[in-house]
Amino acid sequence: MSVSTEAKLKLLRNEMVKYGIDMYLVPSIDAHNSEYVPECWQRRPWISGFDGSAGEVLITLDNAYLWTDGRYFLQAEQQLDSSLFTLMKQQGFIAETEVWLTNNSSNKKLGIDPRLVGIGRTNKLQHIMDSCAGQLVILADNLIDNCKHQLNDVRPIPNKQAYMQPINYTGVSTVDKLTWLRTELVNNNVNWFAFNVLDEIAWLFNIRGTDIEYNPLVISYALIGEQHAIWFVDMTKISTELKQELSSYGVELLDYQQFGNYLSQLNSIIGLDDKTASFWMLQQAQMTSQVKLLRSPIVYKKALKNTTEQEGARIAHRKDGVAMVSFIHWLETNWKNGVDELSASDKLAEFRAKQDNLRGLSFATISGYAENGAIIHYRSTAATNKVIKDNNLYLLDSGGQ
Repeated sequence: MSVSTEAKLKLLRNEMVKYGIDMYLVPSIDAHNSEYVPECWQRRPWISGFDGSAGEVLITLDNAYLWTDGRYFLQAEQQLDSSLFTLMKQQGFIAETEVWLTNNSSNKKLGIDPRLVGIGRTNKLQHIMDSCAGQLVILADNLIDNCKHQLNDVRPIPNKQAYMQPINYTGVSTVDKLTWLRTELVNNNVNWFAFNVLDEIAWLFNIRGTDIEYNPLVISYALIGEQHAIWFVDMTKISTELKQELSSYGVELLDYQQFGNYLSQLNSIIGLDDKTASFWMLQQAQMTSQVKLLRSPIVYKKALKNTTEQEGARIAHRKDGVAMVSFIHWLETNWKNGVDELSASDKLAEFRAKQDNLRGLSFATISGYAENGAIIHYRSTAATNKVIKDNNLYLLDSGGQ
């Protein structure tokens, strides 16, 4: 049964009253600081109706606001109910929510889910609320999830099978990466590193998956210590063969839900990246441990591609180039036959699929003719689909893995 945005907002405000808060922040990201978020954690689209990839919502007891940047103004105006939401047009790409809070939070209580707000930002929000006689309330529950439970609208966390990326693609073994990372433990005077960013975990363990659309990632956490390497993951995703292979590399597997409890009992010095780790991770770590905030060593190591990775990128670009040239030739010779945005997008996917080892698209293909091409991050639908002609521009933005 479809539930209106108005009804959802009413449920959320009831939750806010129950938890004693005046405002509730709904970011776009998930607990892993992901730009692409699985459907089960797409809370901001659920409450607002706006499904662009960037933006965040702030709900008060009387009003609702969506902040997003210029790429999405048209889309937001189309998707938001203007009687319920105010579109807050940002000047840049960084949400300006803090500016609004600075000017409008006097004596108010702002609630956040600490899993969805980073350490640095939480500290900033704390400072803002303190400066205006307000209060930042760190909630144990996610209020959007509470509402979804009431409506029986809960989607499961993806549990698709994980797999090992062969060394002929990675260039460096899992064992060698762990050995390197442990030298970074020593260099940074910490006993453990805790990781929540999925592409860093995928790189470290040479693991890939399909939990998140267009991204070869597995939803998980990781803890790396001087003697231990622990991967916290839904065990139903791991085959017996994969578990045995990881075990041979010294990687222990524990259930995804055990991460917080394990982190809270380490009684050590733990390294966290304050740019990506959630405030919830800091809360858990500080229960028994000293926390050292530093940039994740994987960020820089992963950015410097080894020779195998460089050659892999060249091969991938050549394959994608063949697919694109084939498509352009096809379009030039077939556009008079009534090719439209959707059929063109499908045909391009066919050409990509002819190349060996395609893992899928890298994002939803933007196939927009005429005024549709002016909508940034446009995604063609049956309702908006246009036939491609020769009297206007056709915009195509696409990619493959």
